[in-house]
Amino acid sequence: MTYDETPAKHSFEQHDQKRRTVLKTLAAGGVALGGVGFAGSAAAAPPVREETDLTGWTQYNECTDEEMEITRGTRLFLRRREETSGPSGCREHNLLQLNWRGVQAVGVETGRKYQGNYSLQAKLNRDICDPDRAPWTESRIATRTWISQGSAENFVERVRIIFTVNANGDITANREIEDQECR
Repeated sequence: MTYDETPAKHSFEQHDQKRRTVLKTLAAGGVALGGVGFAGSAAAAPPVREETDLTGWTQYNECTDEEMEITRGTRLFLRRREETSGPSGCREHNLLQLNWRGVQAVGVETGRKYQGNYSLQAKLNRDICDPDRAPWTESRIATRTWISQGSAENFVERVRIIFTVNANGDITANREIEDQECR
């Protein structure tokens, strides 16, 4: 599952579809995520840091029902991964962070101006020697906000996901909470 997708009108729906694909694959006993090489001893991969210019990307504002084009700003993606071995097998611990910095957008048809904020924090723990093997835990919190620079409503969207498979392979937590508001 990738976290560095191009933002789009239905980015949260696309993200959810990918998550559901992973859940179905897990339930069917298949490999949900591609295998990651493992050297057999504790290892920490160097942090990954990527910065992407968002100029020209588009987002959809549900509150004002308009497409917006990002005129400036960057996306900062950080990933820290640590691999360890232990009695439960070979474990991988991931911490992912995605944030927008200095993002501004303009309504394509209306010319309205917006400030954009987005943050995603995700944690993923799994067995990398045998990706089908439980336990598996995943949690994500994402917040996207478009603040109007005028009288139009602001848009706030929050998504929280918790997914856990216990050592027996049973899904013990599968919660997703999504809310949107115009204010």
